[in-house]
Amino acid sequence: MALQLAAITASTFKRCFLAVCPECGASPVAPLATGFIARGHIEHVWSCDECGTAFGTSVEFLSDDCAVSPALPL
Repeated sequence: MALQLAAITASTFKRCFLAVCPECGASPVAPLATGFIARGHIEHVWSCDECGTAFGTSVEFLSDDCAVSPALPL
């Protein structure tokens, strides 16, 4: 198994790894739970530190970018 390294830009990191609460717009520090769905597809469950809203995000990693679904309240 070969180790693969990839460099990403700050904007890609922000879009792929940071969430925004759909209720108040705050950014939680870390997800409550993260699940590996399939190769390159990860889902996160978040709880907003400001308003307490629970929501989920889904990230699909592409070759050197990602596609992020909108945050959806749970």
